[in-house]
Amino acid sequence: MAATSGGTGGASGAAEAGPPRAALVVLAAGEGSRVGHDTNKVLLPLAGRRVFTWSIRWAHSLPQVAQVVLVIREGDREQVMRALARELRDVRVTVVVGGSSRHESEWNALQALAPAIESGETDVVVIHDAARPLAGAQVFLDVIEAAAVYGGALPVREQIPRRKRPPLLDGLADSFQGAKEVRMRFGVFNEPSQLLSK
Repeated sequence: MAATSGGTGGASGAAEAGPPRAALVVLAAGEGSRVGHDTNKVLLPLAGRRVFTWSIRWAHSLPQVAQVVLVIREGDREQVMRALARELRDVRVTVVVGGSSRHESEWNALQALAPAIESGETDVVVIHDAARPLAGAQVFLDVIEAAAVYGGALPVREQIPRRKRPPLLDGLADSFQGAKEVRMRFGVFNEPSQLLSK
């Protein structure tokens, strides 16, 4: 998940005037080949819903999220539309077809959002991978708010320090030689419209 906004370190008028208005982009156009299943992994069931619908459900529960764009593979359209009708009846979702790369899929979503970005109706764009369904509403809210203040945000979970980890995790961590501790990072973008120019 990543987000960008027009804010430049607290100077954003939109962030000061009220809560940021966000658009959610959910990327679901991957193949899911590593799962070893014939179906796109985001279309598999997880606790009674398709995997991709969880992220939309979490984010849409926030009043800040005004638009949702779902990026899919054309071959998945029928299954996606059935899942949306069954599991997210009350959510208006714009469906766009992805490209041959993640970057191209993101670009296609940003093109669908371009009018709202250019008119100032959207302060923050959150881009989320549909294969990560367990990011709850609080993670989305934290990213939206941080992006509105700092211009961009990327949530990263900090690793447990070695001295506080259970022994099982020590062996696991040792198998990833050279792994570094990860902390929350922020990237700054001057304007979300910069994302619209390749």
